Amino acid sequence: MDIQEKTDKALDALRNAKAKSFLNDGASEEVIKITNLVLNKYHFADMPADYAHLLLGANGIMGPYFTLLGLGPMETANGGLTSYIVAETREFNKFADEDDDKPLVLGNVSGGALLIHHDGKYRLIDESSYDEFNVYDDIADFITGMIEMKDKARAATS
Repeated sequence: MDIQEKTDKALDALRNAKAKSFLNDGASEEVIKITNLVLNKYHFADMPADYAHLLLGANGIMGPYFTLLGLGPMETANGGLTSYIVAETREFNKFADEDDDKPLVLGNVSGGALLIHHDGKYRLIDESSYDEFNVYDDIADFITGMIEMKDKARAATS
C-alpha cells in the first residue's frame, strides 16, 4: 500500500471512529502549491507529501485528542479560530538561526504537545520544553495511533 492509500485509510478510520471528529473540506492542489511557495519564502521546507495529500481530503482536522492544522484558520466548536501551518511554523521558529533546519508545525495534541515534521518524521514534542516523546513515520500512523489511544481510554472507562 502506498502512502497516499495509507493516508486515505487513516482519514476513513477517523471519519468512522466512535469518537466524533470534525474534518474541513479538502483543499485544492493549487492552494497547497501556493502554501508551499509561502513556506519557502520564509525558508521553510515544503509540506511533506503525505500531509499535502491529507489536506486534499481534509484541510484541517479536529480529532480525538488532536488538531491537525490546515492552510487557513479553522473555526473551533466554541466559535474561536485555530491557527494554520504557516503562522504556527513562523511562530515556532521565530528565534531559530536562519541557517537552522526548521521544523514545520502541523498540529497539536491535548496536554500541551505539538506535532512537528522534522528530519523526515512526525514528532510529538512538549510545547514548553520541546522534549520529544513520540515519533511517527507518516501522518497516517499518527492519526491511527491517536484513534487507538482514544479507543483504549474509552474501553478503560467502560
